[in-house]
Amino acid sequence: ATIGPAAVVAGQAGVKERRRVGARARVGGQAGVVHDVPDGAAVAGTPTMPHLTWLRAMTRLKDLDLLERRVRALEARLAAPHGE
Repeated sequence: ATIGPAAVVAGQAGVKERRRVGARARVGGQAGVVHDVPDGAAVAGTPTMPHLTWLRAMTRLKDLDLLERRVRALEARLAAPHGE
């Protein structure tokens, strides 16, 4: 791996061989870099994605159980005979 000048690779992050982390790029902790990271980019997650995308995904993750229950209830209502 090639780590550019002033780049930060946080703890427990891994960078796949022959990958480049650009100058001033930031790689979040426990991230898995499998593609080159452009200069100045901030990435997180495994595989890495833009940091803000990762933050949104982690925020929504906590709601998955509720969303699953709501979808199942809607599917049950749609499957029921009309008028019930």
